Amino acid sequence: MSIAPLRSLMLVCLACVTTLWSAHADAHRLRPAVATMTLQDNGQFDVDVVLNVEVILAGIRPIHEDTSDSPNAGEYDALRMLEPAELEQRIRENAGDWLNGISIMVDGERAPLELTTVAVPAVGDISRDRLTTLGLSGSVPPGADTMTWQYSADFGASAFRLRRAGEETIRTAFLTDGQLSESFALGEMFEAKRTGEVILEYIGLGFTHILPKGLDHILFVLGIYLLSQHWRPLLYQVTAFTLAHTITLSGARHVLLDAALEDNWAGSIDAFDSSVRDTLDVWTSGGAVADTHDLD
Repeated sequence: MSIAPLRSLMLVCLACVTTLWSAHADAHRLRPAVATMTLQDNGQFDVDVVLNVEVILAGIRPIHEDTSDSPNAGEYDALRMLEPAELEQRIRENAGDWLNGISIMVDGERAPLELTTVAVPAVGDISRDRLTTLGLSGSVPPGADTMTWQYSADFGASAFRLRRAGEETIRTAFLTDGQLSESFALGEMFEAKRTGEVILEYIGLGFTHILPKGLDHILFVLGIYLLSQHWRPLLYQVTAFTLAHTITLSGARHVLLDAALEDNWAGSIDAFDSSVRDTLDVWTSGGAVADTHDLD
């Protein structure tokens, strides 16, 4: 067998191993809580928070990017094996501490919150984390002008989405380290962010995704740079990486988001991204991409 097909086979095998390993590691990676608030016309509001609640109950803090690094890893693994009814009981028993870490301020006053619903999925595939949905309720006083959201730094990052019942426009904020959200005006209709605002926001997110959180991305580019003696293979690999990332993230945003939240496989996006990238390598090069020293 010639070397090029053998390298192609190795690339495909590596993509498969990467996918399986990433799916396995998904259960131990800390992910942000996703909170969606719906304001009703009568001043009541509901908040659905999708999160890995076992991390909160086990007392694992964001300082540990991987739950396996925490001294409470054993308790976390035990909580993941609980049946839904047992885990719901644990959640309700400890709801006070979690609710104290959520601050919804209306005109500078903290709005009281009540835990109303708990939806815990079945144990399922333990190689992935289990996403529980906790429903909260509260009210906004008549004539209130502004609202802010803040999630305790002890619980990690949060993605906050605010909308009015019957309206399509959603205001969003991605917050880390206990960061306070912008002040949302309640007395006027929500307007979609301008294109420039969105671009600036995602440039910031993209930067922090690489520095300091993207060591794997940096090592990837550094690796192909060291393996390439010419700029064309390097340009090709970086372009393939960007294209694969664009395909998978667009799919997650426009097609797979609801399924990801329900079926709990959003964490496999990065693994699929690697598979797409490696497949593009093999498909477009006939297996010769790895032989970068021979490319001009």
